[in-house]
Amino acid sequence: MSGNAEEAQCRLPLQRTPRAWLPRRHHHRPEYVRRLRDVFPHDDPPRRHISARGVTGWITRHPDALTDEEPQQLKAVLTRCPALDRTAQHVRAFAELKNNRDSRHLNRWTVKVQEDDLPALHAFAGGLGQDFDAVTAGLSLRYSSGAVEGRNNKMLKRQLFGRANFDLLRKRVLLEAAGRSCSRVR
Repeated sequence: MSGNAEEAQCRLPLQRTPRAWLPRRHHHRPEYVRRLRDVFPHDDPPRRHISARGVTGWITRHPDALTDEEPQQLKAVLTRCPALDRTAQHVRAFAELKNNRDSRHLNRWTVKVQEDDLPALHAFAGGLGQDFDAVTAGLSLRYSSGAVEGRNNKMLKRQLFGRANFDLLRKRVLLEAAGRSCSRVR
């Protein structure tokens, strides 16, 4: 199946409200309410359409965290779109590696992704391969530098907001490395 035909098959319907139905100022205009009642009868309320964000959430969440009807809805979407189904399988396999801290099978996962025709995942797997040692350590060790990096990034953003250019950042880094205070650098 060609890429365009597969993409067309995977598109989800979007709900749009015609501009003529939207009120200009007041939501309580009788003609607006009448038009809505004509389109949406009282006994059959409109169904929520599935969004791309919703499907992404279903794929990335643990299956036990899904509500009763979400697995069936996800299965229906994945049946309509084989490329998304293969992507979901790879995402779940990577989540298993991450949750189980199992870096031994990372090479095998990367090879499987590269063999499949999913360009977005190829880019992700290629990015993992660029710093494979760090990714392996991140998957296997329970220690993380995330808290330190978060604190440093937050501090830099607060101190440099509005005047953050490369020269100022360079001065800050050089002064910090020399052990001097950076509070007066401008």
